[in-house]
Amino acid sequence: MRIQVVLADNHRQEILEYDISPSSKIENLMKQREIINFVERNGVNYSISIFGQKVSQKHYLKPFDRVEFLKPLKLAPKEWRRKRTSHL
Repeated sequence: MRIQVVLADNHRQEILEYDISPSSKIENLMKQREIINFVERNGVNYSISIFGQKVSQKHYLKPFDRVEFLKPLKLAPKEWRRKRTSHL
């Protein structure tokens, strides 16, 4: 079964594709070298989601899922816009 993985932090974004066995969980995916490197680079400060919906490592993957490993935003978008317009 084919899935897509997005690894995004402050410095870069990687989009990878994996062919995994059916009934795999995200915790099985965490054994991939690229994901291990991402976690080591960012520590425990990241979230996992599928198509923008937060999930746990116990979540079962479905064909064509887009699993996103994301570093949290420093500022909420609303706050960022407010801060940017106050400087104009």
